[in-house]
Amino acid sequence: MLKITKCFKYLLLFPFLSLMLLAHAQPPTLPITYLSWSPTGERLLASRYNLIQIFTAENSELYREFIFETNISAPTWGPDETQIAFGECNGATVYQNIYIYSIDNNVKERVNRGIGTCAQTNWSPNGDWLLESFIDGDESLLVDMTSGSKRRLELRSISTSSWSPDGDMIAIFDLTHLGPYIYTIPDFTLVATGANTLLDSHITLRYISRWREDNQQLAAGRSDGRIIIWNIDSPRSPSIYLGHDLPQRSCQGACECTLVDSPYCNNLYAIQALHYDASGRYLTSVAGDGTIRTWDTRTGTVINEQFIYPISAADFSPDGAYLAVAPLPFAPLHPITIDEKHIRYTDNGAIAIIALQSPTND
Repeated sequence: MLKITKCFKYLLLFPFLSLMLLAHAQPPTLPITYLSWSPTGERLLASRYNLIQIFTAENSELYREFIFETNISAPTWGPDETQIAFGECNGATVYQNIYIYSIDNNVKERVNRGIGTCAQTNWSPNGDWLLESFIDGDESLLVDMTSGSKRRLELRSISTSSWSPDGDMIAIFDLTHLGPYIYTIPDFTLVATGANTLLDSHITLRYISRWREDNQQLAAGRSDGRIIIWNIDSPRSPSIYLGHDLPQRSCQGACECTLVDSPYCNNLYAIQALHYDASGRYLTSVAGDGTIRTWDTRTGTVINEQFIYPISAADFSPDGAYLAVAPLPFAPLHPITIDEKHIRYTDNGAIAIIALQSPTND
């Protein structure tokens, strides 16, 4: 008999199972926009605007911090954790540079340049390929990191992309056709497409996506709180539409909403992170309002729900044991542990790492 145990157990056992990391270079009115665990989970990267910080997960120490002249897109880890790739993101249709940064040597190298409003990168898990794209620009490329050869893609305005766990396939969402294009690597064969399956959507929606470990299912979370799951063998018919409700807790009191187009308020709708458990049956999602849900992908039902506090960014560790979150500035941080301890947002900011417990079968 299948028995779903309690899926989450929030612990704040400073300094071991949870940590507070201080971000020194920006005032708290500028939220962290991106969090990313390294492939082994030994390091955690945080970025916002023109700042990147890298922490060691074991002791929460700041390992590297660097500030750039312009805003940058979300960095992507190299497979050996010694390098990251990122692009400039100035917002105007001008030349944008793409860089590879050697963390240990503190060396930045420009590897490409193109016209667009923002340059993006995505490194394959095996390190063999680097996707380079320029939003609203003139090209998207797959670069062979061994030979340096480049393959130009037909999709020009990529909004997001996701490599399969083995690096043999890549799913690409572009701003025109919405649903994913799935290519095999290295032969660049289009094996599946869910393009135009999201016709109720708006092209400005942002997506984050996650593959199941067996490469047979792809989940994508949207900035309006919906989650779509495609089976690779039938991508034209998304198998499940899941979703977080529009923020159940009003923005008032949780963040500053007096400014027009406040990024705090808009962020509450977005799916921030997704993670499949080892069995591939359960999918966990976290939204900007701090709601964390675990879904049974066979039935589309929620089997567990927890709430922490409004956040601006999140990422699951590679093994799914931890969730890193960046609380929104001025968010009321509710107690999340059995001993009533909780994280407070300091003048310099904070990142919390929360220990999770996955669903199990008895």
